Amino acid sequence: MNGQYISESTFLLIELRYTAGQLRVQIDNVRAELPSASPNEDEAGRVLARMIEDEGKYQAQYVRILGRQCPNQHRGEDEDPFAVFAGRRAQTLDMLEAVPEPWHDDLLALVRRHVSQDRRQATEIADQRRSEFDQGESAESVSTH
Repeated sequence: MNGQYISESTFLLIELRYTAGQLRVQIDNVRAELPSASPNEDEAGRVLARMIEDEGKYQAQYVRILGRQCPNQHRGEDEDPFAVFAGRRAQTLDMLEAVPEPWHDDLLALVRRHVSQDRRQATEIADQRRSEFDQGESAESVSTH
């Protein structure tokens, strides 16, 4: 180690990028594993809708704490939901990157909660995929015996 440290705010910004990437991988895997018109495709859509809604809620809280304008949250009806989420996350990151250090405690606490929620969502999606895989394995095992 070279003895250099990063600030907590820098770490949290990195985490927001990282968890968005994790969510992207999980959602892409869910989409790839689903047969077309699968009932679980609706579940992936619900997860994405919740992610978009949650990102908007966090943005509103950041705006309130920072005393800034809320980013434009335009969404085209035919736009891919993950693209909408990624666009909102980019807006969130832009807003937070513009805040000079050190960040005050209220902002740090809110970003920590945001990162924790992202981690929970990624874990929930992974657990759902694992459950579906296990069910598929069980059904396959029964049909081959």
